[in-house]
Amino acid sequence: MKQPPRWDLDLCTALCCAYSRTHELEADRLGVDVMRSAGYAPSDAVSFWRRLTADSTSGAQPLAWLSTHPINDERLRVLEQLAAT
Repeated sequence: MKQPPRWDLDLCTALCCAYSRTHELEADRLGVDVMRSAGYAPSDAVSFWRRLTADSTSGAQPLAWLSTHPINDERLRVLEQLAAT
């Protein structure tokens, strides 16, 4: 028997994903702070993320509101800002 759509789960996913993305960006900020404290150049995080996204096989990104992680462009923009401060 076919199950009816679970709109409640879809709504929960959409609402919870933004919270997860916030945590991911906070982790990036903390990572840049740790790099800086350890004597590494924060710009290395930007270089690493550029290489990581360039090596992506598909280039396709999920819809931002369905993803548990920030989209690559947003994450790179935030890393660039963090590295510049």
